[in-house]
Formats: sequence, C-alpha cells, structure tokens
Amino acid sequence: MEKENGVSTSVVANVLLTFVITFFIGVQGTIGVNYGTVVNDLPPVEEVAHFLLQKTIINCVRLFDANPSTLRAFAHNGIEVTIIVPNEQIPDLAKLSFAQQ
Repeated sequence: MEKENGVSTSVVANVLLTFVITFFIGVQGTIGVNYGTVVNDLPPVEEVAHFLLQKTIINCVRLFDANPSTLRAFAHNGIEVTIIVPNEQIPDLAKLSFAQQ
C-alpha cells in the first residue's frame, strides 16, 4: 500500500467509497404536480388521487388550499402532500386556534 503524506491510499479509497455509496443510497427523486380547484371541470378528487397513485410515478402533490375533501382523498395513500399558505396567513399559523380551523 502506498502512503502519501502518511495516509494509506486504501484508507482514502475506503472513505471515498463509503461517502459515494452513502450519497447515492440517500438520494431519492420525486415527481410532483400542482392541484388547483379553482376550475369547475375537474374529475372528482378521489379519481384524481387514485389515478396518480395507480397510473403514474407521481409521488407529490401541491395543494393551493386545505379543502378537507381534497385532503381526505390524498390521505394515507403514499403521495406526499404540500399545502400552499398565503404569506399573510403564516404568522397566524403559529396560533393553535387558527391552525385548527
């Protein structure tokens, strides 16, 4: 084993290999969609959630409101849900009574 600056090249190689393996094991990609409810010609949200889960590789959805029926449709199906909150509501979310509404 060659030594450079007092460090074995096999030690350096092992550390580098461990780093690379750890990095690639921890990397996971996501594909998501935005789901808005302002339009009136959408299929039922239950159909949309089922379609995304069964027929696509989409695993994230971004909602622009916290509609309870929409949240129920995406609950417990493995699709990650993000709810967008308007900036003016962010301070209120720190208040439990507002967040529970």
